[in-house]
Amino acid sequence: MSDYPILDSLTVDEAMKQLMVQTGGIQMGHTADPEEVASLVHFLISPSAAYLTGAIYAIDGGSLPTVS
Repeated sequence: MSDYPILDSLTVDEAMKQLMVQTGGIQMGHTADPEEVASLVHFLISPSAAYLTGAIYAIDGGSLPTVS
């Protein structure tokens, strides 16, 4: 039993759904798969990314609004 009884009755899936609703959700509809993150990491460590400097890549599926 925790100090928060509501947590004792939630499954992990239910808790994730509630978290998505409370935070406004993820525009892409799901959290990132490890392979999706790995694809960016693979690119960033490859010679193809040699000319990139000072970039920030948000791998959040669009959940945080950004201004370009």
